[in-house]
Amino acid sequence: MLGVQQWIYRVLYLIIFMNLFVQLVHKESYGRYLRVAAGWLLALYILNPIAQWLSGSGSLDGLPEIPQATEELTGEELSGMDGRMLAYYEQGMEEQILQFIRDEGYEPLGVRVSLAYQGDTMGITGIWISLAPGQEVAPLKESLSSYYHISQDLLYVTIPDGASGQ
Repeated sequence: MLGVQQWIYRVLYLIIFMNLFVQLVHKESYGRYLRVAAGWLLALYILNPIAQWLSGSGSLDGLPEIPQATEELTGEELSGMDGRMLAYYEQGMEEQILQFIRDEGYEPLGVRVSLAYQGDTMGITGIWISLAPGQEVAPLKESLSSYYHISQDLLYVTIPDGASGQ
């Protein structure tokens, strides 16, 4: 859009310059011819890049290029993108859950989130949380289940001393 804006400014500057030039010519007979010539030059200046842009021969004066061909992705490339997308969201959720657990007054040692596509939507398949010893598991599971609207069956909380809160 910046290129188009600059192109419009150049057209406006050209119009102002041409009007000033025509005003400097004192004879009315020359002024008429100059106005006609200036009009044609302005029309050519405006229409030339538009014609080149529409014909697809490239960009001129800041107008964007028209893509010649679109690239199609194979199923393998799409599944790789899905995997990267899941990993990105998993990492984000892990950071959110760590902060949520700290805000609830717990001392988390680690969090692991697993996401998967379920049809067309992405869903949580499990959240694994490791807590420091001596913390209550049931209230944390209740808070997480309520906040993220997920079943407590998907929350796996462990405490390193061997006590498990599944």
